[in-house]
Amino acid sequence: MIFPKDSAGRLMTSAVPVVEANTTAGEVERLLRLSSIDFDTINYIYIVNAAKELVGVISLKELFSLESSEDLTKFVRPNLVIVRPHTDQERVAQLSLKHNIKAIPV
Repeated sequence: MIFPKDSAGRLMTSAVPVVEANTTAGEVERLLRLSSIDFDTINYIYIVNAAKELVGVISLKELFSLESSEDLTKFVRPNLVIVRPHTDQERVAQLSLKHNIKAIPV
């Protein structure tokens, strides 16, 4: 699908780390070591449910503060900052600054 020139959809990448909430910190660390070359960016680890719907995010700083046996369920959040593919890129930048985040899920 082709998105408008100045839209979030035109700028987005799908080559990011995605895991399920029951994944442990140790498993995510292994994934990053083994597959980091496959990702365009690794600002956050995106957490999905069984239906592959986004339910949370975890930063690398948060990830490395966990014990390797801890799962990511505490990073499942009801109110994520997200945008639609047709959202103007300037709006995405404003949201990023407002919420002090490096990347916003589309």
